[in-house]
Amino acid sequence: MSVANAKSRGRPAYSLIELLAVIAILAILAGLTTAAVIRFRNTGPRAATRSNLGSLKAKSDAQWKSVRERAMKENIPSPSRSSILLQRKNAGIADWADPEGVRSAYVDFRLRQAFPMDFGEALQPGGTPPWQPYLDTLNRLGLVGLSNGALPWQWDSTQPNYNPYVVPAGRAPTLDVQRSICLMLALEIGPSNVNVTPEALGTTAALQLRANVASGAQAYGVVDAWKRPVVFFRVATAMELRSAGEDGIYGVNITNWAPVGGNVGNDDIVPSAQ
Repeated sequence: MSVANAKSRGRPAYSLIELLAVIAILAILAGLTTAAVIRFRNTGPRAATRSNLGSLKAKSDAQWKSVRERAMKENIPSPSRSSILLQRKNAGIADWADPEGVRSAYVDFRLRQAFPMDFGEALQPGGTPPWQPYLDTLNRLGLVGLSNGALPWQWDSTQPNYNPYVVPAGRAPTLDVQRSICLMLALEIGPSNVNVTPEALGTTAALQLRANVASGAQAYGVVDAWKRPVVFFRVATAMELRSAGEDGIYGVNITNWAPVGGNVGNDDIVPSAQ
């Protein structure tokens, strides 16, 4: 008998129990790996969105502060003063000519001019003329006549590879898309020269809107990691930013920012500072 044959017969074979144990260990490792991948896929976009929103919030807060401080100090133009006085008088305010009240209203007008929440506000902020760079941009996009009166185009977000930013000619983008574009306009060409460009934000935070199919005009809007619109709302002291998260459903009514209630929109993402 050769030494090789002896060694061959002397090597013990794996038992069925040992094989089953190895298979079980491999299955556990595969399950742990799959769970980690799923967690990464879920938390990765959320972390990127929260980080982007935090950066945008800091930049928008700086612009908000600059616009407000300037409006508190500058002379109120006669047309704006007349408009404010008329509105306050028609609203039945007893001391409608109170200087502090007039100044506060003017500050609100200037903030609305700098941070319009839709195309209608960008074109007619009320009490002040529109910010000319916004007006020029909306004119270039062919959207001036679409901000009011045209029905928004609704899209089906359940369809694969849908693009909420492709808007048929003759229709205005939906409100969330308008807010997304207005936020980008404020950051890029707003009154305080923050100069945040879409290129600087990158594709995870800015996406092109094909605003008018007929003319091929394009604009940028601020988006989350799922390429959905980031919306904002003016509150008393600042702007609030919000992503609908992975489920694509906002937890607030974006028209008035009132909570929807229930379990709707529990996936929303806001900057950590909010």
